[in-house]
Amino acid sequence: MTKTQSNILICIATFIIGIPIAIGINMLTEYLFIVDNGNCYEYRFPKLSWLLDCFYEVYHHDTNLLNFLLTLILGFYIGYYLIKFLQSLISKIFNQ
Repeated sequence: MTKTQSNILICIATFIIGIPIAIGINMLTEYLFIVDNGNCYEYRFPKLSWLLDCFYEVYHHDTNLLNFLLTLILGFYIGYYLIKFLQSLISKIFNQ
């Protein structure tokens, strides 16, 4: 496999793995930081409300564009390094 084909394969695998990782990170942060009290949503840690207001909408728990982009970038970042780690692990196994 040439270097270009290897890079294209890494990019495709990063997108395939990065999107579910980003969705998982988003669901985990909503589970950790937001609680439903029956009438509305509140932050689980009120002292962090100044920070969480930047990432979540004011009256409901939906994420805003900044939170979506940051979790997507973090998912791609984790996915890329996971793919590179697996690639080096597989090459070490088969080159012995």
